[in-house]
Amino acid sequence: MDLVNSAYPKEFEYHVNKLQGFERQTWKLMPMNETSAVPGAVIEVVLPSSPIIDMNSFTMAFQGLPSAASSGIVDFPKNIETIFDRIDILVNGQPVSLGCSRYNQLFNLVADMSMGVDCTTRRGVVNGNGGITGIALPTANPTTGTQYYVQNWLNFLGSVKPTMLNTDILGEIRIRMYLADASTILIQWKGTTACSYSLSNIYFLVDTVQLDPGYKRIHQEFLNRGGTYEIPFTHWQSWQSTANSTNTTTTIALNTVCLNKVFGCLTLSTGSTATNIDLYDVQSHRHRHILRVWVMER
Repeated sequence: MDLVNSAYPKEFEYHVNKLQGFERQTWKLMPMNETSAVPGAVIEVVLPSSPIIDMNSFTMAFQGLPSAASSGIVDFPKNIETIFDRIDILVNGQPVSLGCSRYNQLFNLVADMSMGVDCTTRRGVVNGNGGITGIALPTANPTTGTQYYVQNWLNFLGSVKPTMLNTDILGEIRIRMYLADASTILIQWKGTTACSYSLSNIYFLVDTVQLDPGYKRIHQEFLNRGGTYEIPFTHWQSWQSTANSTNTTTTIALNTVCLNKVFGCLTLSTGSTATNIDLYDVQSHRHRHILRVWVMER
C-alpha cells in the first residue's frame, strides 16, 4: 500500500500493512426446514463454511404475530428471546452444548440482573415494543407481524471465546432452536382463551472474516506440532421441582470444575398464563409470576 499520498498518518504504516488481506462479509442464512414456524417447532440453521465466523454478529430476524380466540387479547413479552425453550449447538453432528430447559425463564433472570435502562430502552425501540415512556396495554390483537431481531444469547452463542471461530478447525456448526409453547410465554388478559403465535420471514445474519493466507499456515503449523485449541464457553443447566410447603428440599446433581453462579427462584404454579391483571407489570411487559429470586456467586 502506497502511503505517500494517502490519508493515513505515516506512523500507521505498520498497522495498515498488518491488516492487508482482511475482508469482512455479511451472510444471510435461511433455515434448513421452513422460513415460518409455530409453537413447538424446531428451527435449524448451519453456519457458513467460511474459515472464520464472528459469533458476536450472529442475529436471528423474523416477524412475530400473536393470536387469540374469541375476545382474548395476547402479546409477546418484552424479551422476545423467551420464545425459545431450548437451543442446542452441534459441531460435526456431535452435541457440544445441549441447551437447558426453560431457556426463556433463565433469559429473563439474566436480563433483569445484567441489562441496564439504556440497553432495555434500545432493545424496545429496535424490536417495536415502544420504549422510553413505558408500554401501554393493547386494546386489540395485532393483525400484522412485528419485526424482531435477536442478538442476545446465552450458553455457547453468547459466551464462546474467542468469538472468532475457525471452521477449518471446528467443522460444521449447526444451531437447533426449539420454540416454546404459546401459553408459557405470551401475555394474556381479558379472559382465559386459547392462544398461539407464528413466526414468518425467518432468516439469520452472520459475519465472516477473511485474513491473509499466512494466518492459516500459522494455525496449521501449530497443530502439526501437536498443539490444541481450547474453546471455553458458559453453560447453564436447570432443575425444577414442586414445593408444597416451606420444608420442601430440592436436590441437584452437578459435576463441574468451575461453578460461577446459581439462580434460585420461586414461581407461581400457573406460570406466565395467569390472566389476573393485578399480576401484569406494564413497565416490564410481562407477568410477575416470579415471586422471589436469590443468587449465589463465586
